[in-house]
Amino acid sequence: MKNKTIDSLKLIFAVTVVAMHGFLLESQYNRYILGILTNGLFRSAVPFFFIVSGYLFFKTIKNNTTKKWFSHIIKVYLIWSIIYAYKLLAILQIENASILRKVYLIIRAEITGTAQLWFIPALIITAFLCLLLRNSIKCKPKITLVFISILWITGVLLNWRFVIIDSPNSFFYRNGLFYGIPMFFIGYLIASNDFIIAAVQGKLKALLLLSLILSAYESLAWTKFINDSGSHFINSMDMTFSAPFLSTVLFLLCLRRPGIIALSGLERLTSTFMYYSHILFLDAAYLVLYYCSSWSGVNIPLKEMATVATVLLIITCCFFFQKTIKRLV
Repeated sequence: MKNKTIDSLKLIFAVTVVAMHGFLLESQYNRYILGILTNGLFRSAVPFFFIVSGYLFFKTIKNNTTKKWFSHIIKVYLIWSIIYAYKLLAILQIENASILRKVYLIIRAEITGTAQLWFIPALIITAFLCLLLRNSIKCKPKITLVFISILWITGVLLNWRFVIIDSPNSFFYRNGLFYGIPMFFIGYLIASNDFIIAAVQGKLKALLLLSLILSAYESLAWTKFINDSGSHFINSMDMTFSAPFLSTVLFLLCLRRPGIIALSGLERLTSTFMYYSHILFLDAAYLVLYYCSSWSGVNIPLKEMATVATVLLIITCCFFFQKTIKRLV
C-alpha cells in the first residue's frame, strides 16, 4: 500500500531543493534567517529521500525484484546524464587545462553525477552494499547504527574541512559512502526491524520538537562559521549533524499517518521528476526571463521568478504528460 504522506513530504522537500538551487543559496537577504533553512531544515530533504529509498528497498529484496530495480535506476541515470550533457560544456571552456585534464573532469563528472544527479550513483552504490550486507543490517542493528553514525560524522567533518580550504570538490563527502549509506541503511533498518517503530511510539512529537531545535541551533552555528570563513565555493553545508535525526523523525511520523495527500495522487511522480529535472527548468526559465527583462527594460528578480516558474511548469507537465514523464523517472 502506498504511503501518501511520504510522497507528499517528498514533494514538499523537492520544492525546497528547487528553492535552494534557484535563489536561496545565493540570496543576499539576512544570512542567519536564510541559514535556518539552507543550513538546517531544508538539509533534511536529501537524507529523507535516501531513507525512503532504503525503506522501499527492503520490499524490493523481499519481492525478489532487485535486478529490475537496478536496471531501472541505471536506465534513469543514463537518460538524465544525456539530458544534462550541456553542463559539461563548462569543463571544455576551462583555460590552461590540458585535453587529458578535461577528459578526466568529464569522466569524473559522469561517474559522480552531473549537477544534482550525484544522488543516483550514490543510490546505486548504497543499494548494492545494502544488498550484500542485508543480513548483518537486520540482525545487528546496534552495530549498524554505530557504523553509519561514524560514516555520517566523517562526512560532516569533511564538509567542514572543505569549507576551510575553500574547495568545490564536494564529491569527496557528498557521495554513496558518507552520505548515501547512513541514510539508506536507516530506512532499511526501519523496514526490517519493527521494534524501532514500536520504541518511539508516543515520543515522536517530542522528538520532532527536539530535532527542530537542534537543527535551528546547528544551522545558526554553521551559518556563522561559513560567513566567517570567507569561502567562495561553499555557501552552505551539504551535511549537518542534525539532518539524519530530523529526517528520520519526519519519516516515522509519515509512517504513523500515511493518508495525507498534497497533489491529487501525483506526489510521487512529481517529486521525482522535479528533483531530476529542476536544474534544466531553472536554466531555461532564467534564460527566458533574462531576455524578456532585457527586451522590456523592466528589472525583475530573475532567480526568484525562475524558481517559481520552474515549480509551476514541472507540476503542470506532470498533470498533462504523465505517461512521458513516467518513462523518464
